[in-house]
Amino acid sequence: MNTPEFSDLIARKFPLDEKRGLYRQPQLPNGPLAKVLNDYTRLRQKEIQAFYRYGGLVGSSGSLVLTPTHCHHPRGQFALQDLRGVGHEGKVLQFQVNMSSGNLTGVDFRCDSEADARLLADFFDHLIYAPQADSLLQDAAPKTYAGYSPEAVQWLEIRDEVLRTIDLLAQRFQDGRLNLLEYEEKKADLLSRL
Repeated sequence: MNTPEFSDLIARKFPLDEKRGLYRQPQLPNGPLAKVLNDYTRLRQKEIQAFYRYGGLVGSSGSLVLTPTHCHHPRGQFALQDLRGVGHEGKVLQFQVNMSSGNLTGVDFRCDSEADARLLADFFDHLIYAPQADSLLQDAAPKTYAGYSPEAVQWLEIRDEVLRTIDLLAQRFQDGRLNLLEYEEKKADLLSRL
């Protein structure tokens, strides 16, 4: 089975902030990149699409690295397609990963700050849900809207994306990852864009 690539999503959504140690292609500075390659000797430079470098001159430092298919962290790696949940508690980024036969495994990663953990949690949240919505849009659009004008197709595609995103939010609500107020606010915000 082929492992799906998340290159496009990483390029569009990974936060870019050098002050926080967040880097993505094509802006991977040589100094931090050399440290990442030292941390992960099995990775090649061309595989690295984005990374978060934490720590400073004093104390421990390390990195969280993304390739098109995997997330590498100090205690191992996991396939991005196996990510089932993400959150943060203070400075700790918490992943739920389907490691084997449907069993979820918790993977914790300590960031420099709570703001860094929040930024990364928001990014990884996109990785969980966006590919499903993107594939649905790609499958539906060419067949369904063949007879419409380009402007009408654009509006219909936006409408479809909003509705699919609302469906994904409803699933999060059902899973207990959103409370009712958060769900209703996000739903109203999405519908206001139509």
